[in-house]
Amino acid sequence: MSSLLPVIPRETLDTSVLQTWQRCPRKAYLQYWLNRSPGGKNYSIGFGIMYHTFREELEKMWQDADTDDLNLAAGFCRAAIEIASDEWEDPPVENSKAFLTKQRFIQSALQGFEAWVAEKRNKVFNVLEVEQGFQLPLPSGRIFGGRFDQILEWNGQLWVRDFKTTSRMGKSYPKMFDPNDQMTCYTWAASQLSGRPVKGVIIQVIYNTKNTGPEHHQFISTRSESQIEEWQQNVEREATIIDQHTEEGYFPMRTTGCNDFNGCFYRECCGMSSWKMRDAWLESHTVESHWDFMNPDEEKGIVD
Repeated sequence: MSSLLPVIPRETLDTSVLQTWQRCPRKAYLQYWLNRSPGGKNYSIGFGIMYHTFREELEKMWQDADTDDLNLAAGFCRAAIEIASDEWEDPPVENSKAFLTKQRFIQSALQGFEAWVAEKRNKVFNVLEVEQGFQLPLPSGRIFGGRFDQILEWNGQLWVRDFKTTSRMGKSYPKMFDPNDQMTCYTWAASQLSGRPVKGVIIQVIYNTKNTGPEHHQFISTRSESQIEEWQQNVEREATIIDQHTEEGYFPMRTTGCNDFNGCFYRECCGMSSWKMRDAWLESHTVESHWDFMNPDEEKGIVD
């Protein structure tokens, strides 16, 4: 037996759904099939969305202006900051992310703008696409989707650029991108969309902590054809397993994931002895939130 709450079947897979499934099918079921998420605000994710919006608006304004006059760029920067931060409310002082204020965002954006101006002046990158969503067929015909920040040319070769914001970045941080399914997916998708070979992903990280930042760091993550083929095979096999569980209506727990992120939010729910009790818990402790990678800003609640 499973939940009696409304289920919306997922017609396409994406990295967020797949990675959650790999950690725990039950969590994926609650979050992406039943569309339930913890209420409240995730200030880390909100800060990241704000920075992504700033970079998106800045680049679009520049492309729409169709000019090489960088004297106009300062006005674009101010407008992009205003659009991105218009609805931002600073975290309460007792929140662990209280340092992610609007002022810290403005500092991060201005620092990013300085790097952006240098790129344009020195013609380092030629940005071709901004905030590109995709839904593409795998070899089996299954659809896999996602969204990347930019597709650009660098030294005559095609790359994806991905912006990330974080408050955790030790010496091992760059290793998280190799191997990494999200970066492989981006490389595959950009190649499919462009019809050209894509070298990999340029990851630009904005690092902020209570006492440090903003700092901008850049990492490169390349992919080979064999790595992309292996990723496709892995996705196809995982998708077959997901299809089987969905057909059976059975989504098992993997309790090794119960301690993820200092404890899975759904632990109490999964510990209950019946789906009737779990449904009641979900209705009182979560909000309805439909994840759509084509419109990620519409998601409600807190998703880790």
